[in-house]
Amino acid sequence: MDVYGDPVAGGKRSSATAFIGVNMEGDSDFNKSKRAIFNDYIDTFSPLINDVPIVFYGNTLEVVTGTPGLLDAIEDFYRS
Repeated sequence: MDVYGDPVAGGKRSSATAFIGVNMEGDSDFNKSKRAIFNDYIDTFSPLINDVPIVFYGNTLEVVTGTPGLLDAIEDFYRS
């Protein structure tokens, strides 16, 4: 669907973003095994910050309260 709710080729989309953008996982293992993957996301997608919607997904409560450093890293991503 486009921003006006009209169908676009390919059928329905499940993402809440109006335009095709980037979905990145905010993983609770950020401080263990997932920091390198997160940094790859940052390197790859930071040039798109002002061009397309960017969404971080994951277990929100776990990411925000149980993963020290991840929320700061996401905020830094948007400041880059």
